[in-house]
Amino acid sequence: RRPFLFSALGGDVVAYRVDDGWQLGTDALAFEGEGYGGELRGSVDLVRGRRPRVDLQAVATHGEVVAAKLFWPLRTMSPNAMAWLDRALVGGSVSGRAAVRGDLEDWPFRNHAGLFIAQADVRDATLDYHEDWPQAEHIDAVARFINTGLDVQASALATMDVKVGPAHAAIGDFGDALLDLDAKGQGSGANLLRFLRATPVGRRFREQIEGLAIGGRGEVTFDMALPIAHSNDVVLEGNVALRDADVDLPRYDLQFTGASGPLRFTRDGFTADSLDVGFRERNAKLSVAIGSHAADPRHAFEARLDGSWPASAVFADVPVLLPFVDRFPGDAAWGTQLAIEEDATGRVGRTRLGLGSDLLGIAIDLPAPLAKPAAQASHSAPW
Repeated sequence: RRPFLFSALGGDVVAYRVDDGWQLGTDALAFEGEGYGGELRGSVDLVRGRRPRVDLQAVATHGEVVAAKLFWPLRTMSPNAMAWLDRALVGGSVSGRAAVRGDLEDWPFRNHAGLFIAQADVRDATLDYHEDWPQAEHIDAVARFINTGLDVQASALATMDVKVGPAHAAIGDFGDALLDLDAKGQGSGANLLRFLRATPVGRRFREQIEGLAIGGRGEVTFDMALPIAHSNDVVLEGNVALRDADVDLPRYDLQFTGASGPLRFTRDGFTADSLDVGFRERNAKLSVAIGSHAADPRHAFEARLDGSWPASAVFADVPVLLPFVDRFPGDAAWGTQLAIEEDATGRVGRTRLGLGSDLLGIAIDLPAPLAKPAAQASHSAPW
């Protein structure tokens, strides 16, 4: 990008004639540059009318991650890849080794006529990988550059207090850069929810999850494919495994305890299939679908709760029926469904609630023909 500036440069350099030019060589050339320092050794063949042939090895004994921005190969990296790296590399320290061997006429060695390889040990780095997603911080990783690609293995990192590790990121070719990122992490339900709200997924469905609170802990895995030239085309798939989490929905005056099970998310929504939960002192199954995961495309939010309760628990929020619940002794299986439509502007629209049961296990202590023994089922109209 510009000439390298060295505050210190020292060592022995030998130059001698060869048949078609000159060869320069050194066994130890120490340098101190802008945010990095180390030692270089090897040789360069200067051939008239051709690009040089090189056989060089370098050791960076210390450096700042942002100093890497000085070294992008302008003729082999796409402008989008360089712009992404410029924004993504925010901070951290690095040390490592690099070697390049081959005829620079063949650079960037896509035909395997030469080799460029570098390994960097990165400590406490920050990566701003997408402008719409929370930064990855406190990254400890090993990054390997091989010819035109990059492979990163991170042992630890964090994002919004969610601890992640291990994580893997790769760019197959900087000429047409596609970032593949997969990671595993864990954190409290509160921190996982805070992370979700800070992502495009959480912002898109802000109204649907308004007031939602999650306790307990969870483990998260996710895979992201990010075309650097078209970052809005990101593909995301992830899972959160909840463990013994309390889930509160104050908007609907609902509280669930001990929620355990998988929650799957993509850039277009998320779903939880048959979470094990406690609701009104009974075990139940809770399913939730938001966005594209809803069965009906008109719905922004769908939920279903299945379990067995007495009538007094089912109608606890209907005061007008409470004087009569003693006439419905016993327990029965109940299914409750909630659907919330989304209008053309993306705002919450009509809400529909359905409740069904065959009342098998609940007796009806009312005059005939309404009376029913507990062992007799009633017909439940479909929702």
